[in-house]
Amino acid sequence: MRLPIAQIALILGMLVIFPGILIKPGSSQQRRVEATQGLDAEMVALHVTVLNRQDQRIIELKKEDFRIFEDGVEQEIVSFNIADEPIMVALLLDTSGSVRTDLMKIKDASIDFVNHLHSKDAVSIITFSDDARILQPFSVDRAKTVDQIKQIGSGNSTALYETIAAVLKKAVEPITGRKALVIISDGMDTRSHITKEETFNLAKGTWATIYCVYTKNNVDQVIWPGGEYLKKLSEYSGGSIFDGTKRWLRLFGQLPRGIKCNLA
Repeated sequence: MRLPIAQIALILGMLVIFPGILIKPGSSQQRRVEATQGLDAEMVALHVTVLNRQDQRIIELKKEDFRIFEDGVEQEIVSFNIADEPIMVALLLDTSGSVRTDLMKIKDASIDFVNHLHSKDAVSIITFSDDARILQPFSVDRAKTVDQIKQIGSGNSTALYETIAAVLKKAVEPITGRKALVIISDGMDTRSHITKEETFNLAKGTWATIYCVYTKNNVDQVIWPGGEYLKKLSEYSGGSIFDGTKRWLRLFGQLPRGIKCNLA
């Protein structure tokens, strides 16, 4: 079966349920590939994401749906599997004065989000206002995570750009495997010493997918500059922005599946 409407992206480490394909270089152009461990290998692993015209992931695929070519020569697919691997989720919560009236709602929704993650998915809790605080490193301990969220208090100004840059560089990028950044904020920054363009460049280069929840207005009718910022940030990483003004618990109950399948 062919997929005429699908686009195939050969992307390493995408945060979706993806097929894993192991190919053997063709005999007409036999070559050896140097692995990261310094050893020679004759197999090449490809992580593949298949999209339809609506940019939705297609996951019901078989080995026969794929053909791999290198320099015009078809390669043999010797192994094929679809893996639902655990993910590492950094949850960034805005606790600045501009979202003070929404803080309880943010905390309740965050707890619901965490509880809907798979038991093997690890989550880190990071709050930001005047500065960033790592309340919890990556952990699968849900009870401890929920307790940390319940203790969150409000702050004043917002160092959003610096927090995002620091998390991407120091907390997320060193991680191998699948990873996501989930940001709940109104998108406003009042004290960072870096520009939003710098965070855009980081978003374009990261292997983490960024999902933003905008707390102020409907994302289809953005009237705050912060909403436009979050929209661009998420899209540059291949992620999405969500309207956080309605149905918080329902939204966060569905978001973990959106991260897994990127269908939301």
